[in-house]
Amino acid sequence: RMSISQDDELTIDHRVALNPQADTFPMCIVWCPIPLLTWFIPFVGHLGISTSEGIIHDFAGPYHVNRDEKLTGFGAVTKYVAVNSSSILAKQHQSAIVKAEKWDEAVELASSHYDRQMHNLIFNNCHSHVATALNDLEYMGFTRWNTLYLIIHLIVHGKFVGIRQFLKTYIPFFIIVAIVAVVLTSVYPN
Repeated sequence: RMSISQDDELTIDHRVALNPQADTFPMCIVWCPIPLLTWFIPFVGHLGISTSEGIIHDFAGPYHVNRDEKLTGFGAVTKYVAVNSSSILAKQHQSAIVKAEKWDEAVELASSHYDRQMHNLIFNNCHSHVATALNDLEYMGFTRWNTLYLIIHLIVHGKFVGIRQFLKTYIPFFIIVAIVAVVLTSVYPN
């Protein structure tokens, strides 16, 4: 009987190597800012999920799931969470190869469902699309993924692609905070 080492499993997990600098995100939950909205609330943005081949799927609008090798419907990925097959609990006894295939099937199934859905900023959105795939996979032993849990998951476990992407996310917010502070100190001096 052949055994697979942990290093081999990671290679099998991601048929395409994870390379954030080259905008390649296999088996990842990906995030990017939404202009204006993220400027005021920096942890709110656009979410997508990628296949083991690195194809990003994101519910970008009514009846449309964007599918692209590098970009979401709102632009380049700025933050991501890489997924290891050990986090996929649906049928735990399966190999990493089978789990990658199940991951792809769950992403495709969620995408085909949301290709037929009306988009709503609050209740039926990109987070709902990602949650559908994660719930199907029992990701991290959990089957109740939703917008709030995904936001918290990205805050806690997300990694920025680089310093430029971090600044792209937070500079507009800090400029707005600075403007508000200047205005308030001008209107209400001590």
